[in-house]
Amino acid sequence: MNVSPVTVDGEHALAGWTQGPQGGRALLKRHGSTWEVLVCGGDELQRASLLTEAGLAAPAAQRLSRAQAAAEARLPAAHRQQLSTFKQTIRLQPGQAHGPASHGASAPAAARHP
Repeated sequence: MNVSPVTVDGEHALAGWTQGPQGGRALLKRHGSTWEVLVCGGDELQRASLLTEAGLAAPAAQRLSRAQAAAEARLPAAHRQQLSTFKQTIRLQPGQAHGPASHGASAPAAARHP
């Protein structure tokens, strides 16, 4: 698994991930020294409006969305295309297990620790 790019704004982060031919993005929240995955998805996690729905303040959502877009723009085209292959939006509950068993073999199990 490859986790890249990762952008951080305050207590939230967006992480791109690829595993084999699959890829997507994860929205994470910092809890002390650990990170919790809040939402796993694809292209929709580029939208500030979805980040706001997930609990970020609008200014933070806009900053994180812009930072992730800039980071992804520097990636090779094939890597950017992989980030778009995850076609679900999965909102995890606090403490919910995250990994292949929770929502399919393409899940970014390591993405909770960028």
